[in-house]
Amino acid sequence: MPRPSPLGTSCPECERLEAEFLDARTRLQHLRRLRRLTSIEEEALVDRVAMAIARAKEHASEHSKRDASPRESERGAGRARESREKEIAAG
Repeated sequence: MPRPSPLGTSCPECERLEAEFLDARTRLQHLRRLRRLTSIEEEALVDRVAMAIARAKEHASEHSKRDASPRESERGAGRARESREKEIAAG
């Protein structure tokens, strides 16, 4: 059974990005324990972890934009309605 995402979403892309991050982090940790890494190796592994984090954050921001869009359009509709009501009241 797949473990629930800490983000609380069931988006397949979120799950894939989380797995990518966990894989990169685990690989870095295991190789550090196994042997002394060269600076080039360590830099490449750290970059892999950082890129996984960046991709996950970018995807999460896309979710935020999609989730905010309906609320913003409702606010815009409310403002337009208020404006029309003021125009009608002004005569």
